[in-house]
Amino acid sequence: MTTAVALAVHIFGAVIWVGGMFAIYVCLRPALGTLDPPQRLRLMRVTFQKFFLWVWVAILLLLASGYWIVFMRFGGFAGAGLHIHLMQMTGWLMIALFVWLFHGPWLSFKRAVDSEDWPSAGAGLSRIRQIIAVNLPLGLLVVGSSFAGPMLIARSGTTIPMLPLVMAGILSRSPAPGAEAIGRWCGSITGASACNSRPTTLLSPGLRRANFC
Repeated sequence: MTTAVALAVHIFGAVIWVGGMFAIYVCLRPALGTLDPPQRLRLMRVTFQKFFLWVWVAILLLLASGYWIVFMRFGGFAGAGLHIHLMQMTGWLMIALFVWLFHGPWLSFKRAVDSEDWPSAGAGLSRIRQIIAVNLPLGLLVVGSSFAGPMLIARSGTTIPMLPLVMAGILSRSPAPGAEAIGRWCGSITGASACNSRPTTLLSPGLRRANFC
């Protein structure tokens, strides 16, 4: 696995999990208010059954790609920036909440819907909603920390965030659009020592030629 592949896999996992929670909680849940309770609960049962399968896949992708990057590119946690530690801590908290949701409220909710016990199903759905209401902001925090990483390690000269590198053109062999502007931004908040540190091996030759750092 190359760094570019690992980064892409890591982003895919985050998009599947966090994006799915956002779509369900912010878009689908309010729209179901027009349905009768049995219809609404049946629809959520089918939706969660399909979505939770993909969450398990996303968790495997995130763990495998994340730890590959930490150990193969940063040489372990000692070489990783503060934002990496923040992402790991928050990620494990999200995983713990999901495991609890899956083996507790979700299984109870599924059994209640299958037996048409609508009051119990409604209570189970409420508990699922409450856990997602906690996990969604945590997921957005993890995504945001990957962008805000330079702020967390400003002047420390340790690392630069992974996700903006991908967005700027890590997979490109030629200078990415806006790479020079990103380079000036990088230098303004981290200083030359941070930009010249070892993790710049993550950059493509095109970005290095564009003076990203």
